Amino acid sequence: MKFTHVFTNEKNQDFIDLSRELWNEYFEKVGEGLNKYQEVNNLEGKHFVVLIFDKDNDINKPIACGSFKEFSNYIVEIKRVFVKTQYRKIGLATLIMEKLEKEAKKRNYNFSILVTGKNNLPSQSLYKKLDYHKCEGFGIFKGDIDAISFKKKL
Repeated sequence: MKFTHVFTNEKNQDFIDLSRELWNEYFEKVGEGLNKYQEVNNLEGKHFVVLIFDKDNDINKPIACGSFKEFSNYIVEIKRVFVKTQYRKIGLATLIMEKLEKEAKKRNYNFSILVTGKNNLPSQSLYKKLDYHKCEGFGIFKGDIDAISFKKKL
């Protein structure tokens, strides 16, 4: 397999489509309980986006994404880390996270934060492997027993 990546923003249609696919996958797993996050399920604000494409057979097919947006002057919130099912477990999520963290650091952010579901064990495992540590919930996730928040010093 051959992969390539691009940096873009929240207006990129491939990113929008992958984000929708991510949300639909979550909805299949979690169901109606996911509706309480609807207010943060948007692409408002400026996002720095990484898109990964499968270049096999000269087809530029979007297969994975991730983004961050500013949370505060020194903190970015990582969002929308998603890899299509058939491309999982080959390191693409790690690659996306590394590229997001590198860019955030380059822009002088000191920390990154993110949220995942309490039952999303593969994501939790990835974030722990990348030196993220559980932290207190933030925003609408404060006190939410269904969400796990993580933080990392960049």
